[in-house]
Amino acid sequence: MERDLNFRRLFKMYLLNVWLIILIGIIAAIGVVGLIRGTNETTVTRAVYLVYDLNDTGENDLEAKKNSYFDAYRALLRGNTLTQSGTFTDEEQDKLAGLNVEVESSCYTITMQGEDLGEDDAAVLDKYIDASQEWMREKFQDDSIEAEIVRSNMETSSGRSIVLNAAIGFIIGVVLAVIGLFIWFVADQKIRNEEDVVYYTGLKCLAVVKRR
Repeated sequence: MERDLNFRRLFKMYLLNVWLIILIGIIAAIGVVGLIRGTNETTVTRAVYLVYDLNDTGENDLEAKKNSYFDAYRALLRGNTLTQSGTFTDEEQDKLAGLNVEVESSCYTITMQGEDLGEDDAAVLDKYIDASQEWMREKFQDDSIEAEIVRSNMETSSGRSIVLNAAIGFIIGVVLAVIGLFIWFVADQKIRNEEDVVYYTGLKCLAVVKRR
């Protein structure tokens, strides 16, 4: 005989087993903290100015040259031309895949973000900037072009904390315990007390023999 889904009795069963639900939640929290450590989010930033010689440019062509260099360099940094040029290894391409480029006036701010980035990752970003300089020189046949790094920065901020990991683990444990008790409640066919006798048979209990 399977139990009917009686919410009053189900709620009572949860109250009687609340210690078990909390215990499983605590065990899950400890397990999640052990498996998932708090991570650190690192941001590597390079502010770059594109510098080139304008002395040999006529006055009429000066603005056109500036605009063409500016537009070409902005499109280069925001595209994937450099990463697919064969200059970088697969691992380096993965690191460069999430670059963010912001342009303000003539300053190009290139940002790399990831977990626990280090000096090797910053070196990959510098290599990327050097490659952009060579690409611009070849495109415009102008060896005076330089991608000048005017500001370098690396900041590390704490990611998801151990407390948050523990809270997530506890919630997962509680949910699993509640689901497990629910399945057990619905599938359990045993009559365990006088209340079950009355509920499922409609008969009154004349006496109860306690189990020692």
